[in-house]
Amino acid sequence: MEHREPPRIVTAEDPSPDLENDPVRGRRFARFVTPPSVRRLSRVRIVLALGLAGVLIYLLSLAGMVGLRSLRSFVHEQPEYQLNFNEIELDPPPPAWYRGGAKQFLERVREEAGQPARFSVLDLDLTKLRLAFKRSSWVRKASVARANPNRVIIQLEYREPVARADIDPKGTKFCLIDRDAVILNQAEVNLENVVTLRLTKGRPAENVPPFDARFGESWKTPSGPNGLPEIDERIQAGAKLADWLRKEVARDRAGQPWLVPTVVVQSAQRLWLQFGTSVLIAWGPPPTGEEPPAESVATKWKILRNSGSLPDWVEHDTESTPSRYFEFRDGKLSIHRW
Repeated sequence: MEHREPPRIVTAEDPSPDLENDPVRGRRFARFVTPPSVRRLSRVRIVLALGLAGVLIYLLSLAGMVGLRSLRSFVHEQPEYQLNFNEIELDPPPPAWYRGGAKQFLERVREEAGQPARFSVLDLDLTKLRLAFKRSSWVRKASVARANPNRVIIQLEYREPVARADIDPKGTKFCLIDRDAVILNQAEVNLENVVTLRLTKGRPAENVPPFDARFGESWKTPSGPNGLPEIDERIQAGAKLADWLRKEVARDRAGQPWLVPTVVVQSAQRLWLQFGTSVLIAWGPPPTGEEPPAESVATKWKILRNSGSLPDWVEHDTESTPSRYFEFRDGKLSIHRW
């Protein structure tokens, strides 16, 4: 009797030799087996490689930045982008009464603001340059424009002197002011067509210098109601009237010399005109402060120009202390006694 072995049951732990030798069935599980020729990367090596790559990128970026800066400096230093401060264009140029013209004006602005004598237009800070011009006592408004390749244009509104405000009884010392009572440097201008202005409290003279006489600062009283310096409204009112009067005198075609008055300030709403040595006319509030039923400034000026006897009063009246004054009433000048 022939003896036979029972068929062997193949399990996962004990694969059949036939299965291992089967090329088709053997490849089915090949993907789960790591080939002996493939080595797993070490975590340390990965970290090291990433670190070296980061350092290399940083060095390349740094070199690029240095190169760009060098290129930028090279371009900005080229002659076609360089400009002297005194070559800045002023629109409009300084008025004829300003001494030295545009060159002198620019040099004073540069010195006061500490700006360089020469600069690159590509490096120009427009805001900083505008503030440099705003620091000048002669500039009311300023705006800056840049045009290629190296043009810089400053559009300006200038402060114009309108009055010399006396600060001593003899009138030998004074401050030059504009229509807003901002103090200006009289050494930098030719005094033409400015009105004399003085303070008075009642009839005696009261010539009080400003608290802060720096150029470009508004005229302030030494002590206001709160004990602190504040803008003097009396000087501001006198400056507004002086500005209006000087324009009217300049437009007067008759060229009447007696029409050039001195503005005497008693209060912000009580202004006087003085002609000659002692002819006083009660004017009232400044042009911007009048309210009905006060006569308009144009009407008052027309009355003055048409006053036939007033020029004789101005020419022949030599009283050191006037005993009467004139006042606008009912469309004419009337005489009043103190």
